[in-house]
Amino acid sequence: MKKTLIIGVLIATLKIYGQNGGIDTILKLNLGNMQQTVLIRGQSIDKPILLFVHGGPGYSEFRFFRSYNKALEANFITVNWDERGTGLSYKDSIPVSSMTVEQFIEDAHQLIQQLKEQYHKKKVFLLGHS
Repeated sequence: MKKTLIIGVLIATLKIYGQNGGIDTILKLNLGNMQQTVLIRGQSIDKPILLFVHGGPGYSEFRFFRSYNKALEANFITVNWDERGTGLSYKDSIPVSSMTVEQFIEDAHQLIQQLKEQYHKKKVFLLGHS
């Protein structure tokens, strides 16, 4: 049975795979009063969530993360997030004043809360790269 995500606007549905309700979806979520994009992949929604936080702002790692870390999808629901000002979350209209450490932390907090609620998890594992 295919599960429907309700935490954001679905902008693309790719292949759903795995025996336990796998997921491969790109979503636009409202984080910090701004639409931001996440790529969510995993072979089973029963696995723990791994949120990948890239360096930046300004450098999306959607493509690189999938190229070099695809094996993680067997053991996690991987969430690759284009933070505000980056990749699919970029807009010319983003106020420079919103590009603060505090705002990035608040955006991450909102994303984590939405992921925990959607997937019924108590925690989210973080993986960072810069």
